Amino acid sequence: MIEDGSPNVFLGGGTQTVLEISPEIPDWLRQVVDVLYVVAGMLGGLAGAWRQAAKMGSKFGTKCAAKFIGGEMVGMAISDTVMGLFSNPVDVTTGQKILLPETDFTLPGRLPVTCSRFYASHLETEGLLGRGWRLNWEINLREDETYITFIGVQGRELSYPKEMLIPGHQIFDPEEQFYLSRLHDGCYVLHYTDRSYYVFDEFDDHGVAPLLFMETPYRQRIAFGRENGRLVRVASSSGHHLLLHRTMTQAGERLSHIELVKGGRPGNLVEYRYDDNGQLTGVVNRAGVTVRQFAYENGLMTEHRNATGFTCTYHWEEIEGFPRVVEHTTSDGEDYRFHYDFAGGQTVVTGRPEQKWQWWFDEETYVTAHRTPGGGMYRFTYNENHFPVAVELPGERRVTLEYDTLSRVVKETDPAGRVTQTQWNGSFAEITRRALDDDHVWKADYNEHGQVIRETDPEGRVTRYGYDEQGLAVSRTDARGGEVALAHDARGQLRRYTDCSGCATGYEYDEDGNLTAVTDAEGKTVRISYNRQGLPETVCHPGKQQDRYTWNALGLLSSHRRITGSVQSWQYTPRGMLARHTDEEKRETRWQYTPEGLVASLSNGNGAQYRFSYDGDGRLTGEQRPDGLIRMFALNADGFPVIIQTQGTEGGVRNEQQERDALGRLLRSDTQHSTRTFSYNRLDQITEVTLTPTEEGERLHHMQADTVRFAYDRSGWLTAEHSVHGSIKYRRDALGNPTDITLPDGQHLSHLYYGSGHLLQTALDGITVSEYERDSLHRQVIRTQGKLATFSGYNADNRLSWQRSLPGGSQNPQQAGTPPAQNDSVTARDYIWNADGEVGGINDKLRGCLVFSYDRSGWLTSRTGQMYDHDHYYYDKAGNLLTDEYQGAVMDNRLPGYGRDRYRYNEWGELTERRDQQLEWNAQGQLTRVISSNSETRYQYDALGRRISKATSNLHTDRGERSRTTFVWEGFRLLQETTWQGKRTYLYDAEQPYTPVAAITGRGESQKIWYYHTDLTGTVHEVTAPDGTLVWAGYQAGFGENRGDISNSGAYFEQPLRLPGQYYDEETGLHYNLFRYYAPECGRFVSQDPISIRGGLNLYRYAPNPLTHIDPLGLMDPFDLWFTQNTISDVFTQGKWAGRSVEEAIHEASVTGRLPDGLSISYEKIILPSGEEVWATLNNRTLYVAQQANVTINPVDKNGKGLNQLNKLLDGRAPLQNNRMF
Repeated sequence: MIEDGSPNVFLGGGTQTVLEISPEIPDWLRQVVDVLYVVAGMLGGLAGAWRQAAKMGSKFGTKCAAKFIGGEMVGMAISDTVMGLFSNPVDVTTGQKILLPETDFTLPGRLPVTCSRFYASHLETEGLLGRGWRLNWEINLREDETYITFIGVQGRELSYPKEMLIPGHQIFDPEEQFYLSRLHDGCYVLHYTDRSYYVFDEFDDHGVAPLLFMETPYRQRIAFGRENGRLVRVASSSGHHLLLHRTMTQAGERLSHIELVKGGRPGNLVEYRYDDNGQLTGVVNRAGVTVRQFAYENGLMTEHRNATGFTCTYHWEEIEGFPRVVEHTTSDGEDYRFHYDFAGGQTVVTGRPEQKWQWWFDEETYVTAHRTPGGGMYRFTYNENHFPVAVELPGERRVTLEYDTLSRVVKETDPAGRVTQTQWNGSFAEITRRALDDDHVWKADYNEHGQVIRETDPEGRVTRYGYDEQGLAVSRTDARGGEVALAHDARGQLRRYTDCSGCATGYEYDEDGNLTAVTDAEGKTVRISYNRQGLPETVCHPGKQQDRYTWNALGLLSSHRRITGSVQSWQYTPRGMLARHTDEEKRETRWQYTPEGLVASLSNGNGAQYRFSYDGDGRLTGEQRPDGLIRMFALNADGFPVIIQTQGTEGGVRNEQQERDALGRLLRSDTQHSTRTFSYNRLDQITEVTLTPTEEGERLHHMQADTVRFAYDRSGWLTAEHSVHGSIKYRRDALGNPTDITLPDGQHLSHLYYGSGHLLQTALDGITVSEYERDSLHRQVIRTQGKLATFSGYNADNRLSWQRSLPGGSQNPQQAGTPPAQNDSVTARDYIWNADGEVGGINDKLRGCLVFSYDRSGWLTSRTGQMYDHDHYYYDKAGNLLTDEYQGAVMDNRLPGYGRDRYRYNEWGELTERRDQQLEWNAQGQLTRVISSNSETRYQYDALGRRISKATSNLHTDRGERSRTTFVWEGFRLLQETTWQGKRTYLYDAEQPYTPVAAITGRGESQKIWYYHTDLTGTVHEVTAPDGTLVWAGYQAGFGENRGDISNSGAYFEQPLRLPGQYYDEETGLHYNLFRYYAPECGRFVSQDPISIRGGLNLYRYAPNPLTHIDPLGLMDPFDLWFTQNTISDVFTQGKWAGRSVEEAIHEASVTGRLPDGLSISYEKIILPSGEEVWATLNNRTLYVAQQANVTINPVDKNGKGLNQLNKLLDGRAPLQNNRMF
């Protein structure tokens, strides 16, 4: 249809129907052509024969897709370098302006319908969008007397001798990695090694054969309908039917918009706008937002702008007969100038002073070398098919690659000289065997359609996959024999997931394919609605919680409104980088950037700033904190840090010198007080860490030499940990669940599981400690604790609602539907949740009614109990807890005091005076000594930084040690402690790894099991004896300070466990929190975060609300309980995947080729260790699932879209299935 013509062209009465288009799916879509079987049986020349022929094509501006893919093979970090693309981008080897494919829409299906645009300034032919532009559907063949020429979506012309393409024959192009086949009926088919097929129509009178349809092995199709040679409709096997509409310009007919008439919500999917010369000037998305604008001079793009105004401009000059970009600027202040020497094969780009990039390239424009502004040198060597065979990296590092005849990598040697060999399935891009240069081998088998049916890990454990006749995954059988069942709709969207226990989760979608409802095994449903851009607008939970979201024109989150009306908002720069976050209380965090988009400064709510500096390559070299402390980073030629210098606020300097291998792995770290060394296995897992103190470290801090070693099986699962206090050894089932743990004293801790790893029983030396029962969501509902049984209930939003510890034999309260009265319980708690998802109150049998208040951001502001206690909490805008509302802001975050306590710090920000205590620290930031009025306590740490002993002595007598405690660790979790009273072993919840379940004291007949009763965060509130007698009950303030034992048991039971991961030190009143110490009276750490602002902007802060936030490592920004527990656990605890293992998710993703529904990846602005702010995902477990299943998800994407770069660069083709790599 022609409509909305140029204002200078009158069509007489508006819209004119040129073609009659039926909305029904046409016959040409329904026709059955056995393309796959015909092609599979064809004869003829492959790579060898092809090399005998001359390949033709235009030299100027032709970038082989292999060039882009080559960047992938040697690593994303240097892909732009290999490609020769700079900034936004310009091709430095030709001077042309490039826009890599930009997706205008995607419609869901087993073969998604994707529409994307590619631009290259050298393209002279006019496509649907005008000069320089190509849609990904504009591919065709052209025939003359001698050659068959393939024209891809980048406009590149690849010619092949017709004599090699007689009917029944095919040729393989090893550079492009595709086959071109001619069927017996004369029809041409192009297919890639990923089993995607492109079938072309007959040649018309002009010798052109357009694309007829795309097809997958299971005959999922996208078909293209034409009338009079013009593409007018697109239809898919998933039920989509699209109409392409035209408009007239002075330069001719152009595509005006694409309309969806069937298979989704009807309407325009995208609109295109043009100037009087018929050049594309605007792209409007489905929501009516102009997402892209373009400007031209003399037919060349001079400007492009995104939806929020970020503008890139280009200036051109004619050089050696072709127009080239000579200057490129951005609205953020970038200014680059291009200097070409095509005769010498060199381009130089200059920017700000001291910024100079250099490229060298061959006559076919393949980059052979590149020098960065920082002096880093890259060199590239290619084979005859222009795939890189050697890459020389800065620092004299080298990567080599070998290929088979189909240009698939079969051998890779990394900079450390390690070799990985790969075998492939026939002629397809499907890995059947991957072997390292030791005994690590992974294997996979496929069915005839290229779907994996069996995977075998290096230990011989086998996972099997089943499919129906349509190729949809229907089952997965794990290595233990547990079977998961899946059901999909015709579009391949998961409709039902039934786990190996028979519990099912259902999924619903709207007509556009958006997930609208998830119904769990208990029938509770989460409902989601979307805006016109397909972004979530509301999320309604089964209970009273509801969330609303708005998004800006770039699709970035703008606001989040809770059901109570509280709103937090985000503002961005035109480039799409976060500029301001305003929380529900109007506290602001601000970001400022360099012209290149690097974070220059970061302001907290008080207005205090972090400042950052970078080298010429944009790598972080300096960080200045709000308190004036400065960290400087010296990098080696490889770009890895080798010196970290910390400059104190009083002129002192601490240096850490690092030694790294060719892979960037840390081998040695030297500080003023110690040296640590690190060893790794072939899987890059740490196998040994040693600590050697310096003379000063021994003399001043009593540091001692130490070694920690780890052993793994061939699949990388931990089998043993050896430390100074003995060894811990693991035996695991086929899914990796630890079934038997041998403790350093020879005791055996055993676990019994069902399903994919849901704990049923824990026993010590054959004596049952606890048994578990779970509901249909695999949540713990009963746990035996000696003669007691602890019952748990959950509300509609799957939050813990109540807990009861009842004598054994009591009726299961779940069967009654309501919790029993608290009077019948030894311990009992009821949780009252407010509409914002915070704990508003706890009705506790021992403590009475506790009421909690929060500000609109969820920061705890008060706690009111029934024991005549009422606590108010005041904060400044940076999250520092203040004594009262009149105290001023703490601009440097070094709190001078709280209540009656006064604090002093050293120049490194470490607390040195508190109450009557003097605290001493070593150069690693570890507390080594505390002196009080009459005693001193010394602390020692192992090579991993875990505290392994503490000893207290009388300060003014020679009586020696008053007490000594030694500690044994299981990873980063306390396993055992030994004092003069004996040994205590701690057992933990298998699904909340920092929630203690029991403690074991004594052995043999004197052995006792003490049971912990915890709240929803895993904080211990009570301890009972095996007979159910209460022996300890703490009364805690809002931030974890214990105010006494209210058990009235008359017995003394030492209970040092506090907030999850914290251990109470009686000698100081501080809580040891693994990598730091915590002061409970003021709810903060006493030293700065070792991982800097990756743990949050306030380097001392613990959490805004300890009732639902935890930080068991003393490192991270304390996200909510669920996030943190999942980050350190191999089991999910919420949503669709609640109670199910990461391994289960990996298996499903391996089958479906995508993330399982319910495990979405979301992207947020975060700051990397380098200080660079990027869009990245914080969904660590989900990201791990994607990585292990080789689902193509990028954790970081500089454009904030999380797109997989390889899929973006595959010549515009929509990926039909992911190449599996394991």
